[in-house]
Amino acid sequence: MRKIVTIARINLIALVIICFGGCGKDKGNNDIFTIPQTAEVLDTSISEIYGDADAIVTIISDDGFYQTAENLDKIFGERELKCTVAGAIKFVEPDLESWEQLLENDTIDLVSHSYNHIKMATDTEISKDENALKHEIVDADQWYEEKLGKKQIVFVCPENTMCDLGYKILEENDFWAVRRGNRGYNPLSPKDGTNEGDWMNLMVQGIQDEGTDLSVRNGWVDTAISDNVWLIEMWHNVMLEDDGGYQTILISDAEKHMDYIKEKSDNNDIWVATFDEAVKYIREKQNINVYAYIDDSDLHVYGKLNKKNMSSSTFNQPLTVHITIPDDMNIEKSGNSIRQDGNELVINIIPNEELVMKIRGAE
Repeated sequence: MRKIVTIARINLIALVIICFGGCGKDKGNNDIFTIPQTAEVLDTSISEIYGDADAIVTIISDDGFYQTAENLDKIFGERELKCTVAGAIKFVEPDLESWEQLLENDTIDLVSHSYNHIKMATDTEISKDENALKHEIVDADQWYEEKLGKKQIVFVCPENTMCDLGYKILEENDFWAVRRGNRGYNPLSPKDGTNEGDWMNLMVQGIQDEGTDLSVRNGWVDTAISDNVWLIEMWHNVMLEDDGGYQTILISDAEKHMDYIKEKSDNNDIWVATFDEAVKYIREKQNINVYAYIDDSDLHVYGKLNKKNMSSSTFNQPLTVHITIPDDMNIEKSGNSIRQDGNELVINIIPNEELVMKIRGAE
């Protein structure tokens, strides 16, 4: 179970003023972070899941047909949640102008699903054609960056398969996670590799698999919570009526399932994250050192990414950090970004940005 932190009404002995945004300094991966010798170093730990939730739930709708995207935008927008659409360029490009307008709602995160939605399994002709594979993977990445200004760090395999040469190209071009289609749940800290549940072979639950109904779908969420895992649901078309497509789910059925997910999200049982958000959080957690110390009247917190190819402009998902502070230091709650339970401070930090908190003595 997650560590539950409550906020109590307390008599202030010290007031901590948080400087967010402008006062945070991006030091970069290669800069040296020095703790003064006179400083009091504090213990820190990073939450397994953003916000101390029990599980991560990610919804990915494959292919990128615009009508489905409109329906998803409405379903998720009404519930103030986000989802991911994996779009093959051949399906996205004809409606690019409409896509650009839709993405401004910030409900859908659009990621690469290849250029032409070609199966890249080991036994296919393309599996030994490096140039063709680069077109499907690398050229698609460049298209998304040029057209939508978004660097791709994740890839969703067309037909849920990938060959060895394709994996090599993905790794050489800084893709940090690959979703295939094996059924199952993912650990909260996947290993590098291509085995089921590893970073390059993340597993899913298929929204319209045989025998799947509302109770089964909601049961996936319950299992994720009880087992503290990462659930990725693979959706395809979402339509008012069955269009005969692969695993199309009706809007009415999708809404019922999302009502349950919304309830669990509101209770902080789950973190509903886009594919990008979840990958960033876990990858950052796996590759960061977090420091906290008191120097004079300041409390400093800094998380330093320790991989050179993890750009601060890309890996900027806030991390939930627990800090053990002196018994006589109490804080004033500031929004949802900071809370305290006794001598434990819980705060969200952005990698490579130093957070400085001014401490004032009791009046």
